Amino acid sequence: MLSAEAVYNLISRPSLRGSRCENDGGALVQRDDDTEGVILHRLEDLAERYSVPLIEYYNGPRYHRVAADRNQDTISEELLSMLVELAPAFSLHDRASAATSSQAQRKLTLNQRC
Repeated sequence: MLSAEAVYNLISRPSLRGSRCENDGGALVQRDDDTEGVILHRLEDLAERYSVPLIEYYNGPRYHRVAADRNQDTISEELLSMLVELAPAFSLHDRASAATSSQAQRKLTLNQRC
């Protein structure tokens, strides 16, 4: 049984007395489920159960990957091109309106940040 019930960790709160409790001098105990191997296993399990199926789902034919590390105009053009492919009735006038609206929205957003 733990008498002092103090909590330490190796990174942000190590005991100043090494492997002993600062409060009562008792030996520190590490839980069996609190080891690097167990934590890595948990993370792998979470990825396998949740992340992998989600990534596979969104890699399907109904979804498009867009690299967001480019300038806004390039991304907007790419998105508009995708819309044209998906809905050919989307006219050039609509594209111009959408681009103008996008530029106006960016200006509004920039002004709101100042």
